[in-house]
Amino acid sequence: MGLSAESFTVIAMLYNIVGNDTRYQGVDRFLDLIDFNWLNRTSRKRLDIFLDLWLKAIELTGDLPQNNVNFEKLCELCQTFHRYAFYCDILVYDYVPIISAYGREIFFLGIDIEADKEYPLSNEKGELRRILNSFGLCPDIETAKCITVKWRSEYKEFDYVYVYKVVL
Repeated sequence: MGLSAESFTVIAMLYNIVGNDTRYQGVDRFLDLIDFNWLNRTSRKRLDIFLDLWLKAIELTGDLPQNNVNFEKLCELCQTFHRYAFYCDILVYDYVPIISAYGREIFFLGIDIEADKEYPLSNEKGELRRILNSFGLCPDIETAKCITVKWRSEYKEFDYVYVYKVVL
């Protein structure tokens, strides 16, 4: 993931824009066309606006460098989605706890588990689901460590990724 921090000061982190209508809000969540499934009940002009905004979101989260300038553009884009009654969030991720995202207030959602470069919590439908929080994430590091103990036979490498929602 290429993330690191010293003394809780963010050196590098990743961010993404996500629809807020699913249970899982971790690293493997992204804004997808399925988030716009309700658009088939809207006008063609409005559909064109959303597709244009969605393509800008893809550019800002995938093609362009993740930095303060592009982060602010993504925040503005998220607010534009809100003005059109499409509610989404911006999530930030790091391997260590952080206190803000480029100076913006953040809200802790939980801890995702990276296992062999995959995010198995994104597909969790079994018994572990009862110990995950309402965002489909581990509520604390102790819970995350307990889960990885259970997964030792399936995966070799683990990292814990702290997930936050940006307060807009």
